[in-house]
Amino acid sequence: MGESAKDRREDPAGVLSRRGAITANYEDFLTQYLTCASANPYHPVTNPEGIINLGTAVNRLMEEELSERLRRGDALSYSPSYQHYYDFDGTRELKGALIGFLGRHFLPAKDIGEDEIVVLNGVTSCLDALSHALCDPGDVIITPTPVYARMFTDVHDRAGAAVLPLVLRQEVSPDILLQQKEKIALMASLAQLPTRIYIKTGWDYLCSCTLM
Repeated sequence: MGESAKDRREDPAGVLSRRGAITANYEDFLTQYLTCASANPYHPVTNPEGIINLGTAVNRLMEEELSERLRRGDALSYSPSYQHYYDFDGTRELKGALIGFLGRHFLPAKDIGEDEIVVLNGVTSCLDALSHALCDPGDVIITPTPVYARMFTDVHDRAGAAVLPLVLRQEVSPDILLQQKEKIALMASLAQLPTRIYIKTGWDYLCSCTLM
């Protein structure tokens, strides 16, 4: 009988690199419990003992509206240009729409140019690219909790950065991290953490990073 995928992960000498083996064997909160929650979803009538999934940021508020809109005949269109390579950081049409959205809802202090926006496919891709561009191996990202569970591996797999979760009281805003940068830097030096520390504030999908 051939070896299973689990056996290969546990004995990766001839298959995976050390880095790949660490990634394959890392079971975070999301991967560990998402399958359980999906297999036993809560329902007030049919499954009152089921599990309510609070671990993934899935927006279900507009399912009916989106479904109805996407079923219209004019919702989707095709162009032969879609079969070819194009700008690797997002199409001009999408960037233009994002600039308008950010301008209307976030009132940026200065105009945003198309060359200042990079569009990637999903949060994991964004975190991987940001950590690879900003962090050296061993750099630390401090983030308030709760935090997107895959962030710990997203910034470590390729960039080699580490995540330091910081538990805050409910009444404390994550912005306090920026107000206490000097104190955090002192604590980091006493703990012999790297000198390059990034503070992530805000929600996972609307956050900012500050280098100390």
